[in-house]
Amino acid sequence: MDKELRANIRFKLRKLRIQSGHKNMDSFVDFAEIPKSTYERMEYGDSNFKIGTLIHILDFHKMTLSDFFSDLHKI
Repeated sequence: MDKELRANIRFKLRKLRIQSGHKNMDSFVDFAEIPKSTYERMEYGDSNFKIGTLIHILDFHKMTLSDFFSDLHKI
């Protein structure tokens, strides 16, 4: 995955988490029912991730993949 794209994705994931009222990862992963290590890697950009995991997170935010990626280049 392109470094700039990865940076934009992780920035947006963090922004969405904070906007949803979860200032720390622990509260978010507990509420969204995803493993902390998985989400941590996604938000820190340390590894590739499964599209299913991203969809699960976006479902929590009531957002589609199209919504998520539509303004990614504007970040």
